[in-house]
Amino acid sequence: MAPCFKRGGTLCHIIPRGKRCFAVYQGDLAPLLIALKATAMMVSQDQAKELPLASLFSNNGVEPFADIAGKLIVHFTIPESSLGSQSDYKKYRLRNGIDFPLAGVAVVLKSNHELAEDLQVCLTGVASSPVLVAIPGEMIEGKQLNYALVKEAGELAYHAAHPLANLEGDPARRRTMIRIMTEDILASWVDKRD
Repeated sequence: MAPCFKRGGTLCHIIPRGKRCFAVYQGDLAPLLIALKATAMMVSQDQAKELPLASLFSNNGVEPFADIAGKLIVHFTIPESSLGSQSDYKKYRLRNGIDFPLAGVAVVLKSNHELAEDLQVCLTGVASSPVLVAIPGEMIEGKQLNYALVKEAGELAYHAAHPLANLEGDPARRRTMIRIMTEDILASWVDKRD
């Protein structure tokens, strides 16, 4: 497959009529911070502003960050409400070394006396920005994590992932790996409890 010439060129070889660059975001840290509901402190000459980390991404491969000109991130904050949550991150990659993720998933589960209060799942390697999976509150709140919920969460993650053929590996396999890794993380927590 020919390389992408979108940056400085006029044609995207993956989505020929696309109106933006579809280069993939492949970071390991941002998905976990987003799942933990982290904020970023942005400072400029005139002001300091705390923003949700997810809001910094533009979903455009040419300019992956939104409105950061003249600004500096000075720190990230994980809210106290996320402390004590179970969290994990898995990535699918070609080598076990320092490879970027071809697909990755961060999962954060907040529970109270074994009853779920919140579930956050954030994906990487499947779009131009990290993808926060929409988990309906009624699906998880006040329920004990079980294998049925594990499967539901895996399906939601699978349907939120839309990888393109612009990385190594088949997009269908990368999407399937999102479901498998989401289910693996959650199932391991059910196994530990039982």
